[in-house]
Amino acid sequence: MFYSFDPNPHNILLKLENGTNPDVEVKEEFSVPTPSNWQTIRFDFTDATNSSNGSSVNATGTYTRLVIFIDHEVSTPGTYLIDTITDGATPTDPHALDVICTDLVWADEFDNNGAMDTSKWHHQTIGPYGGQW
Repeated sequence: MFYSFDPNPHNILLKLENGTNPDVEVKEEFSVPTPSNWQTIRFDFTDATNSSNGSSVNATGTYTRLVIFIDHEVSTPGTYLIDTITDGATPTDPHALDVICTDLVWADEFDNNGAMDTSKWHHQTIGPYGGQW
């Protein structure tokens, strides 16, 4: 999303660099109807431009650098905000469990009077890496 503090039309050039394929860029032009409005911008890299020779290309690959030019090749003073940059994929929860365990693997009910069942339990007197308890 793009935020402009002025009512002027703008263009944004988004460039992907340092990738497995040649550097590519896409330019989006738009007008901001009034200042102080967020503008949603979508960049379609299926019709990108090869940065080195200007040819049309369907951009694929992995890139390590994203470069953003506001009003490319024009010196325009102003203050702009950019927020919520995504690759268009559906977000996933990084804390979600990838496996849900529903099968009981082992249990002990401790329902006997007396000593522990030594076939299931033992006294550990040496900790990990040779440490002592």
